[in-house]
Amino acid sequence: MLHKTLTLLHTNDLHSRFDAWPALAALVRGRCQELEALGEAVLLLDAGDHLDFSHPLTLGTEGLVNVRLLESLGYHAFVPGNNETIRQTVARLTALASASDVPWLAANLRRPESPEPLPGLRPTVMVQAGDLKIGIVGLTVLFERIFPHLGIGWRDTQEAVHDAVRSLRAAGCDLVVALSHLGLEEDRTLAASGRGLDLIVGGHSHHALESGEEVGGVPILQAGSFGRYLGEARLELELEPDGSPTRRWRVVHCEARLLPVDLSGPADRQSLDLLDAGRNEAERRLSEVLAYLPEALPHDMTGCSPLAERVAQALKERWQAEIGLVNGGTMLTGLNKGPVTRRDLLESIPSLVNPGLLEILGEDLLGLLEESEDARYHAREVWGVGLRGAGVVLGRIFASGLAWRTHPDAPPGSRTYDVRVNGEALDPGRWYRAGACTLLAIPGVGYELPSRVRVVDRVWPDLVRDVFSRWLQDHYPLKV
Repeated sequence: MLHKTLTLLHTNDLHSRFDAWPALAALVRGRCQELEALGEAVLLLDAGDHLDFSHPLTLGTEGLVNVRLLESLGYHAFVPGNNETIRQTVARLTALASASDVPWLAANLRRPESPEPLPGLRPTVMVQAGDLKIGIVGLTVLFERIFPHLGIGWRDTQEAVHDAVRSLRAAGCDLVVALSHLGLEEDRTLAASGRGLDLIVGGHSHHALESGEEVGGVPILQAGSFGRYLGEARLELELEPDGSPTRRWRVVHCEARLLPVDLSGPADRQSLDLLDAGRNEAERRLSEVLAYLPEALPHDMTGCSPLAERVAQALKERWQAEIGLVNGGTMLTGLNKGPVTRRDLLESIPSLVNPGLLEILGEDLLGLLEESEDARYHAREVWGVGLRGAGVVLGRIFASGLAWRTHPDAPPGSRTYDVRVNGEALDPGRWYRAGACTLLAIPGVGYELPSRVRVVDRVWPDLVRDVFSRWLQDHYPLKV
């Protein structure tokens, strides 16, 4: 019986942590050179979310710096994650994929109302590793409520895998690997489905699987997040004997490990050069002056914030709503008097929170204001859901078109009174339309706003920062 070995190196969920990348890249390049010197076949994959558009280098280069870093190490394939698919326009997504020498794979994405893939994205790719022909199918997490707003179509993931495996086997692939940004639970389901996969390399859920795991005879690998580890797996392969129905190679043993990245260790010179070039490119874009403020807009997310009040006004005007609402944690710092650049806005409002038009019942609006006066809510740290940095304080509610008075020393639940909407007394039984950050429509994340709040409209991939940027340019044009 014939035997072969293959070493797989894999990364996932860097999220533009460029402080970690040069050390990670040095480790990747070093391991590739060591293994190839031993005559070992090597496969190098990234399982998505390499980009984060709250980072100035990614934003300022529109993601090209991330593409160049992956190309410089010779990755065999990349699957776009949610930070690539829903944090930018589909035009920018397909432009990045088309510009990349590393194949971008997503078998479960396609054009809307069409079986054709999105431009630049492929369902699968076949690569040669030593004398092995490896078929790789890309699978990404589906956001069925968001994709229609972006112009992205999709298909059932299990069906996509079935078709891809059949196609790759027919093309003579020795192994079929799923490169997945579905998350560990979905990967386990996929492994147990009997779709003919030999291996799953995953991301999205940020699991650091020190030795990997196996479900239904299929090894599953994932290397944590933020460039802290390089995943390495040595696969022992065996060719099925003559007379077997498939007569193909199969994984008989997978020895997986995570290699810690030492940030104080060697740095990859080529990556450092690419990052320096990216900073220069980003600086040119981020230095663009957008508006001129005649006065400073300070910000205290749990106190007084002229900035947050202007952001609420911008959201109100964007939808011509009755009120505008924003939580203080959406902004991190104020804006100084004078010229406002793209970088100033990014540093002030780095959050990846989307804006939208909400309908809120009057009594729920009153409850929201009550919670806003309670430190158990407004001082709570919130993780994820688009806030940057992670773990930022939720902050008080700031509004436009909505005024209220408070008794700070009154018991919780009775601190807010004389609530008025554009001068009229609040009607508890009436639905009010609010331009707001859509974080406020997620019950239990921070404020306990009931789930009966209605999301009437939202814009993808626009952020609160984008709405405010346009408002600033309209209301505070540049001085000539």
